[in-house]
Amino acid sequence: NGAAIAAIHGVGIDGVRDFIAKVTGTNPIASEMLAIGAGRGIELSPLQLAAAYTILPNNGVKISPRSLRAVYDGENEIETHEPNATRVVGAGAPFIVTRMLQSVIGDGSDGQYGTAKIARKLSDLESVELAGKTGTGDNDLWFVGFTARVVVVVWVGFDNNFPTFEASKGFTGSRLPLQIWARFMKDLKKSRPNLLKGSFTMPLGVRALTIDPIAGCTSKNGIKEYYLIDRLPPVCY
Repeated sequence: NGAAIAAIHGVGIDGVRDFIAKVTGTNPIASEMLAIGAGRGIELSPLQLAAAYTILPNNGVKISPRSLRAVYDGENEIETHEPNATRVVGAGAPFIVTRMLQSVIGDGSDGQYGTAKIARKLSDLESVELAGKTGTGDNDLWFVGFTARVVVVVWVGFDNNFPTFEASKGFTGSRLPLQIWARFMKDLKKSRPNLLKGSFTMPLGVRALTIDPIAGCTSKNGIKEYYLIDRLPPVCY
């Protein structure tokens, strides 16, 4: 949360509000609250959140969902409109965020701290490229997990936001929503295995570097991190 607030300070609250409106299709209220996603002035449906998350595996391109996969007249498939694809932001930042969210499900050098590091085991997707994000609030719980080709959002809560959940009793985003997501992904593996293929593609504007995790500069030894080419860290001396 501290990192998010620092980023908002750098970009400005208006820029963040405009970005949220663009990726979610909503209109957040004018507010000087830095915690703009803290449940005041904006509520999202799981479908809206899933559409917003499509910019991550698609490197900045948002795919608007459609209800019908295909339409047939007898044996003949009728041509329908393709899902609307809109570039929302440049390719570099979404890819870097995706790499960060791979740590959430246990990948990468800091995967041991991932809040959903049990995701692979529960879903039986040991060899699939995955990323995800847990969400725990007083009134609802979330888990978003995605591959290079599919985004799956699970929401657990009450329509009237009551009663509240108590994290101390096991009500967290890494528990109930994650378990539901894992069961769905197991079924998806059987019925639509093609959606679990592919990998997150690094765009030209991103560079992978070895970083000293303490000094925060490039080094021969350290951990791999990803940076925009116009925002590279200094070299260690």
